[in-house]
Amino acid sequence: MEPYTPEALAEVDQLVRQVGEAHQVDVPLTFQLPNHRYGYAVINWLYHRADAALESRMQAAYADTKQQLAAAGYQPYRLGWADRPHAQPSGSLNQQWLEAMRQVSDPAGILAPGHYSSEDAKGTSV
Repeated sequence: MEPYTPEALAEVDQLVRQVGEAHQVDVPLTFQLPNHRYGYAVINWLYHRADAALESRMQAAYADTKQQLAAAGYQPYRLGWADRPHAQPSGSLNQQWLEAMRQVSDPAGILAPGHYSSEDAKGTSV
């Protein structure tokens, strides 16, 4: 999050709380302040995926939060699993390199399936 000011922290906190209330979900928010020049917010999307209605509300809240934070000037640093399949175009040099490294370090595809490509260890879409 930039800039690191009490006002910026309050703005992000208020925005995330309002989105959560609008979608009727709880969205835990943590601020990490490594030094006096910058800080960042960690937003957790915690829910039971077996509850289809809750999952739908959480996904809508996630998309709404990203859009509103970007509109307020706060760009995402690390995105969650919901964005990973779209992070790299299929066949890009970066995606090819990641796949080659994964094949060497994790040929069975058991470590973090779906985190580095749009396919999980069994070849099905995530």
